[in-house]
Formats: sequence, structure tokens, C-alpha cells
Amino acid sequence: MKSKNLFLGLLLLGTTSIFAQEPVVQDSLKVQEFVPATEVELTEEQKNEIAKQAEKQTKEFEKQAEIEKKNAERQAKLEEERIRAEQRQIKQEEKLAKAKQKQAEKEIKQAERRAKAEAKALKRADKQAKAKEKALKQYIKASDKYTKAKINLEKSKNKFEKKKLKGKMSPLDIQKEELKLKDRELKLRELELKMIQAERKAN
Repeated sequence: MKSKNLFLGLLLLGTTSIFAQEPVVQDSLKVQEFVPATEVELTEEQKNEIAKQAEKQTKEFEKQAEIEKKNAERQAKLEEERIRAEQRQIKQEEKLAKAKQKQAEKEIKQAERRAKAEAKALKRADKQAKAKEKALKQYIKASDKYTKAKINLEKSKNKFEKKKLKGKMSPLDIQKEELKLKDRELKLRELELKMIQAERKAN
């Protein structure tokens, strides 16, 4: 509306401010003076034409302003949608990053548990291997003792039998020797039991 009034005012000012200049000669000085003539009145048709042109121009201005307003609103809406899309994308990426981090932490924990279990199993296997090695050594040692004790016992029995056959031993000596042999047999039995226990531990 302001543009319409301004345009109308300019047209009226340009068309109504028409002055005719008429020279006036004085008798003595003969100086020319300019006297403004009467203002020209616009006809009703001219006024209507000016008003129509002003109204048309105003409508064009308003139409252009409306178009620009709609374009600006559409651009603002597009920009808002773009920002929202970026925000959704950022949230999606953050969510994906958190999921990946959680998965990585889970895999790390699983790997740590596996490593601990493997270390524990290795430690147990090492302990079992050492225990088996120790038991095997004890078995070998017990077996050697048993074998030696058995051989010595057999030798003592053979020697005792030979002396008896030759008649060189008194009944008391025979009795003492038999007691010794029985004692050695008991010890041999103990060694045999130890050897069996060591063999079980080794296996």
C-alpha cells in the first residue's frame, strides 16, 4: 500500500505542477518577470488511469513479494529438513559407533576370558605334567629298589639253602636266618606296594 501511494504521489506531482511562464515588461526598467500560470486540472479519466496503473503496479509488487515469501519459506523448509536429516544421520552414526564399540568390548572380554581359561588350562597341564614326571621318577626309583631288593633276597635265599645242605648251620642259626629272610620279604612287599602306587600316579 505504501508503494502504491508513493507511485501515485509522484505521478500527481509530475502532472499537476505545470507552470506557464509569461514575460512582463516594465515601462522604466523593462525587466522580464515570470508569472506562474494556472495549474492544469486532470480529468477524471486520467485520474482513473493513473489509479489503475498504480493499483496494477502495486499488485505486481505484492505478487512478486508473495512469490519471494513463498520461495523463502520453501527454502527455509528445505534447509530445516536438511538439518533434520543431518541430525538423524549423526544420531544413526553415533548409534552405529556405540554398537560397534559395544561389540568390540564384548569381543575383547571374550578374548580375555579365553586367554585366562587357556592360561589356567596350561598351568593345570604343566602342573599335571610335573606331577606325572615326579610320579614317574618315584616309580622308577621304587621299581629299582624293588628289583634290587628282590635280587638280593633271592641271592640270600640261595646262599641260605646251600649252607643248610652242607650242614654247616646250627638249628639256632637256621632259625635266625629264616627270620631275617622273612623280614626282608616283608620289606620287599612294602617296596612292591610303593612301586604300584607310584605306577598309578605316573599313569
